[in-house]
Amino acid sequence: MDAFYELIQETYNIKKEDSVEKISFYNIIDVAPDVIIYEDNSGNKQKISLPVCAKLYAEKNGISRNCEGQKLNCVGGRFFSESSKSAFYEFFTSEHIRFCLELKSNKFKDFLGRYLKLNLYTKEFSVFYSLQKKLNKIGYTTIDLT
Repeated sequence: MDAFYELIQETYNIKKEDSVEKISFYNIIDVAPDVIIYEDNSGNKQKISLPVCAKLYAEKNGISRNCEGQKLNCVGGRFFSESSKSAFYEFFTSEHIRFCLELKSNKFKDFLGRYLKLNLYTKEFSVFYSLQKKLNKIGYTTIDLT
């Protein structure tokens, strides 16, 4: 992992790879007002309270949740990188939870991306960004870490 990414992790209090619970992005069942419902790695349904995430994010990052009359409701961070073949959302629960989306690759895809500069992950990005759209619709956001 490069120094830039480590700085981002430190700045936004994103947990190191080995210290965060990782769950498949496809385990997210629903995004409802103030809650994300998902299936954990043991197959149990769990909930993430978005108001709690927003409170913890604000406290951890030393920001006010009220800015000129508008409420900031950042609940975590998101990262999508074709070059590192990594995509995740990390929510600021008491123990951070990271929903990972695998960006599969092969030599042919690598060749097309590197030499022809083609965007090979448009489908994956669309799926990934759909969560951000759902969060925005109910008044929450995540900070872009890329």
